Amino acid sequence: MPFFIYAKVTECTASDAAELMDMISNVDVNFGEMYLDKGYLSRANAQLIAEIGAVPYIAIKSNVKPKSHGYPAWNRMVNMYRERKP
Repeated sequence: MPFFIYAKVTECTASDAAELMDMISNVDVNFGEMYLDKGYLSRANAQLIAEIGAVPYIAIKSNVKPKSHGYPAWNRMVNMYRERKP
């Protein structure tokens, strides 16, 4: 299974979600799936991952709503996560 490592030191109050675009653009790999922790959770990130041809698997928080608000990948990801969760 391919993987990549990307590291960037940011301020302790910086959001991981804002770093995804840099992370993806600095790695020359075709992704099939991307697994990320809750720190990367955002509608824009789910859509960004889908637009590069990968399936987003970002851990969701318990209060997340599946409304897409213009990001259809968000709705698919949240529903897929809830269907698979025991």
